[in-house]
Amino acid sequence: MSKGTPEGVCMEIIAATHAFYRENHQALGNRGYHVLYGPPIHKPPVLFIGFQPGGDQRTNDHELLEPAQSWPPTSYYATEDWKLARTMQGMFGVEFLTRCTGTNALFFRSPSMSVFYSETPGPTLVKCDQFCQAQVQKMVEVLNPQTVVCIGFSTLRRFGLTFPVLKNTSGRSLLEEGTVLGRPALATLHLSGARIAGHDLGLIADFIKAKSSNEELR
Repeated sequence: MSKGTPEGVCMEIIAATHAFYRENHQALGNRGYHVLYGPPIHKPPVLFIGFQPGGDQRTNDHELLEPAQSWPPTSYYATEDWKLARTMQGMFGVEFLTRCTGTNALFFRSPSMSVFYSETPGPTLVKCDQFCQAQVQKMVEVLNPQTVVCIGFSTLRRFGLTFPVLKNTSGRSLLEEGTVLGRPALATLHLSGARIAGHDLGLIADFIKAKSSNEELR
């Protein structure tokens, strides 16, 4: 696997994450980490960025000398039965999602955002944020997606200011726009945490698909 390729860079990111986790696992509650939600596809239609992997695995990955995971052969969003994955499959279709990939703004597991922020020491929070932003930037640069889409407005707001670009007939914001480390990006209402009507899910999917197609033609 050559250095500088999407696969090589993503393996380096995973190895760096493993090293960071081994150093900080106690402060992170020994809950584990996960980096890629799909293969390192070059120029995917969409790179989805969630906030953080859920769960509380209490893993012993920090005891291993090598990283415990790489990436799935096909995007989890296309194959899994989670609530979020099922919603995305209904919105985008499995074929589209197999051409996409995904990651998170934070790689380290927690049952919820509130638990992560309440139980993680402040200095570790700062280190996590700095580390993950640097790794996400490397991933975005090497994968060069047609479109970056954050799942949840709060995820995109971690990277800077946002503004609405799509509202429904009631005036509810469905999509916001901003940047991820200097690159234009969209954010959806959280697709599993927010109550969203089926029609509105269709509007969100159509906007994102059109955006990715337009970027591909440039």
